[in-house]
Amino acid sequence: MPRPPLSPIGPAPPRRPVGIGRPELREQPPMKPNTHPEYHEITVVMTDGTSFTTRSCYGKPGDTLRLDVDPKSHPAWTGQQRVVLDTGGQIAKFNKRFAGIGSRKKG
Repeated sequence: MPRPPLSPIGPAPPRRPVGIGRPELREQPPMKPNTHPEYHEITVVMTDGTSFTTRSCYGKPGDTLRLDVDPKSHPAWTGQQRVVLDTGGQIAKFNKRFAGIGSRKKG
């Protein structure tokens, strides 16, 4: 049985993981200096009053982020929907907006 032809480029050379055997790659800082925002600890307060500390670029160190919607209160996570009271309704708004269209008398 004949062997399939090799690609015109030939087989790919074996790859080694980046940084192995190359100390110049291992000694670099993880991020470029002076290009990233300051990353610090803040306190996040959920809608039910519970809070936790996390690291973020938001605000200044020690700031508090108060959430309006979180997984404990949002319908996408709770599976419950809140009824939004629609004053007048969408159909009433449509009829009011377009009341004059089509009522012209030809004469």
